[in-house]
Amino acid sequence: MPRAQTINEMTNGVPLNFVDGVASKKVMENDVQEVSSAGVITLAKKDVSRCSTMEFWFIASTATKNLAGGDTLTVKFYKRADGVDYLAETLSVTTPSVTALTAVKVDVEPVNAPLESYEFYTVEGTIAVPSGGTAKLLVGKKSQG
Repeated sequence: MPRAQTINEMTNGVPLNFVDGVASKKVMENDVQEVSSAGVITLAKKDVSRCSTMEFWFIASTATKNLAGGDTLTVKFYKRADGVDYLAETLSVTTPSVTALTAVKVDVEPVNAPLESYEFYTVEGTIAVPSGGTAKLLVGKKSQG
C-alpha cells in the first residue's frame, strides 16, 4: 500500500493518491412528538430520513414536577411500496424516570433491519404526567455520511 501524502505535498501540486481516514459529517434532525396535558402522545407519522440512529429524549418540562417513568410506548416502523405504507416492525420503549427540568435519553434500535431501511415511524402511548406538570418527547435522528 502506498504511503499517505502529507498536506504539504497535496498543496504543492503532488497528485493525490489517497488520504487516510474518513471524510464524514454528522447530521442531527429532531422531531417533536406532542404530549398532551394528560400524557397522551399525538399519533403522527414522521419521516425516518434515512438516519442511522434514533434516540428518544424524555423531558420533564415543569419545575418541581418529575416524571415517574415505567410507561410503555409503542414505536412502529413502516416500509413504503407502490404508494402504500406497510408495517414492518414494532418495538416497545419503556419511559425512564425524569427529574424536573431535565432530559433523559433512550436509544431506539430496530431489530429486523437497520433504521435507515425504513421510511416512516410512529409513536403511540401515554406518559404518566403529574398534575400540573408537562412533558415533551423529542425524537433525535442522526446520520453520519
